[in-house]
Amino acid sequence: MTDEAALANGLHALIRIVVREALAEVESVLSLRGATEENVINHQEVKENSSEKRLVSASIMAEYLQMPKSFIWSQTRSGKIPHYKVGRCYRYDLKEVAEALRAVVPEP
Repeated sequence: MTDEAALANGLHALIRIVVREALAEVESVLSLRGATEENVINHQEVKENSSEKRLVSASIMAEYLQMPKSFIWSQTRSGKIPHYKVGRCYRYDLKEVAEALRAVVPEP
């Protein structure tokens, strides 16, 4: 294995760990705010039935994932996370990005 391949594998493993931790943090925040599983499921059903998308900026997406903005930009440029170009700005749908990351990061 070349040094580049080893580095890429190491970075991929690190990204998986960070994303898992971010998802765990989101789940813990929901539980701290008193969100029961039933409330979350009901909220998700309403959002899934809604045709509206909630688009957020790279800064908010970075905060949501607890990652640096540079990570969001690099993933956007490489096409690894779904995004929308609105004029000169990029916007992200939280649900679509979470689904894309779950597809990449297997459950432990």
